[in-house]
Amino acid sequence: MATPHAEYGIVVNPEKTLANFEAAIGTHKIPRHAGEDFPYCGVTINTTDLQLGKDRQKKDLVVAHGLTVDTTKRLGMAFARKVRLSFVQQLHRMLMDDELNQPWRRLLTLLEAFEETAMKMYQYVRNLPKGRQPSPIQMIRVVGELGRLGLRNGRSGCKGSSDQTASCLSRREIIWALSSAFLHVFGKKQAQHGALLEHLRLLKTASQHGLRVDNSRLRQLLVQRDATFVDYVY
Repeated sequence: MATPHAEYGIVVNPEKTLANFEAAIGTHKIPRHAGEDFPYCGVTINTTDLQLGKDRQKKDLVVAHGLTVDTTKRLGMAFARKVRLSFVQQLHRMLMDDELNQPWRRLLTLLEAFEETAMKMYQYVRNLPKGRQPSPIQMIRVVGELGRLGLRNGRSGCKGSSDQTASCLSRREIIWALSSAFLHVFGKKQAQHGALLEHLRLLKTASQHGLRVDNSRLRQLLVQRDATFVDYVY
């Protein structure tokens, strides 16, 4: 592939080639990816178990730089639409496929998607004009919409649909991911979002009873989440 094929107009640039093993094209050494999760077309492929995740390596880690704030008359509707879209765009169907990914991997994908959505939601609210920011009730309503989207998208690649299906994420697991992510982001601004935080705490407490994922795995997922977003600025 590194040899140009003029008749097809194909040429592979060795400078933009990446491998997870030692390789060279002539005298040029191909860059080797050091981690277990190999980036490919917006996703990562784990080189040990081949499970998929979203590639979250970004050149610009300042969340606000990727936002467009809509200040139209229907501000509440625009706010809710922006937040929903931010979440859905992160969840490619194959990331939720239970034939490609184990339940814990899909739960981590949801946790990370909720985390980034919470960051964007926080920044969006912060950048709205004073007096036009959504009320606590509106924010709680949007979080509820995200929960329903999480349930729908979190099971989109599952061959079953009930909480009793072993390969499917349960409602409690999805609500745990939602509440954990939003508490982590908005908890740093407690004075401004007291009502939302109280609602999230109630959600998390209710979700923790009967989880099929053990506590050690949940702690591991939170550690992985923290490592993923450690350099993000919001």
